Amino acid sequence: MNVKKTKDLLLFYEELSSMITGGLAIVESLGFLRKEGNFSQEIMSAICHIEKDVVEGATLSEALKKHVLIFPQWHVVYISAAEKSGKLAQALSDLCVIMFRQFDQREELKKSLFWPKIYFIVFVMICPFQDLIAVAVALFQEDGFGVAIIQYFWALFYILLWFMPILFLRFVYDFLKDDQDCKMTMDRMLLYIPFVSKLLRTLSLYQFLQTLAILNKAGQSPYLTWNIASEVCSNKWIGSKLKEKGDLFRTGIDFASVFSQTEQFSPKMISLIKVGEKSGSTADMLKKCAFFYEREYERYLNVLGKVLPKFAYLALSALILFTVMSGIFKYVTKMINSMPSIF
Repeated sequence: MNVKKTKDLLLFYEELSSMITGGLAIVESLGFLRKEGNFSQEIMSAICHIEKDVVEGATLSEALKKHVLIFPQWHVVYISAAEKSGKLAQALSDLCVIMFRQFDQREELKKSLFWPKIYFIVFVMICPFQDLIAVAVALFQEDGFGVAIIQYFWALFYILLWFMPILFLRFVYDFLKDDQDCKMTMDRMLLYIPFVSKLLRTLSLYQFLQTLAILNKAGQSPYLTWNIASEVCSNKWIGSKLKEKGDLFRTGIDFASVFSQTEQFSPKMISLIKVGEKSGSTADMLKKCAFFYEREYERYLNVLGKVLPKFAYLALSALILFTVMSGIFKYVTKMINSMPSIF
């Protein structure tokens, strides 16, 4: 889900929750949002269809279910449970809090990667330009002007070849990013990168446990909550591995038993789940486990924001220093070779 759609969905939930809390009926609230709401064309079209379905007698969750590209499945399930318990406004407010937190975390990650991206772009730009600058200097020399012109165009061709693989990889990524098998493979490869794998694992487990806690609190079946929560994971490979364990609920075992057979969770987490099930507070324990992974994710993100820009800065500085020293070395060597021999 892109940033614009996330903001629109967050605003939709927030305004709908406020109007329901204020005493307006769902149909009246949807009608007001259709007339006065400031949303994208896609969200506005969905609101029109949702209002029509609700007027015809459908519940809000049944109407939302028809727009799977806008409203995630676990949102629909949570809203459906809230409708049955009479806590729809509170459920929409909870979704706002969760989405805002996820959006804030995404922005923090982008902020941490901003300067490394800039350094990488400069790095890519500098590498092929050293020879081009040398050839351009030769154009101003009296001898070898024609040869320098040819070398100049060859240097431009070399730069084009340098950027071709990058453009090709970008094209392949844009073409295959929506393919599920390709995304699964890329997500699996990312888990082999040191530190990045920890960051992605922590984020995915936090998303999984948070969704699991919300749906469990809403009174949904363990099998349904587990399968929906596994689809929320940002890393699809981790999500698929978690989803494989969902079939264990068909045998009648509890959460703690399934967690114990899942390698992603520590014995401490399993103990908390056992305590929660015995005391009847499984959702609260799942929320505590999610909070633990959230703190771990923020800690990794903080380290990434401090270390990665410095590392990228040092790498770029080393490249610039090497480029400058290489030019100075060539100039000194040429000057020494042009000096008359004393022997």
